[in-house]
Amino acid sequence: MPRKNPLLFGRDEYKYLHKVLLLTQSQSKYLKSIKTKNGMSLEPKEIEFVKRKFEEWKVDNPNALVWMN
Repeated sequence: MPRKNPLLFGRDEYKYLHKVLLLTQSQSKYLKSIKTKNGMSLEPKEIEFVKRKFEEWKVDNPNALVWMN
């Protein structure tokens, strides 16, 4: 999957976005918007949302980064 702007997200953040976050069933305002855009061409607030969720997920799932690589 080509990255529109590879400097927005790190490698692990990008994988988290497409392998975890877009597959969740949450109904938050930002997540709905991100899903409709399929993770591409995100607004600055949506980018911050993804980065914040990634940090929370990384703390809760410290060994999960292994299977993503």
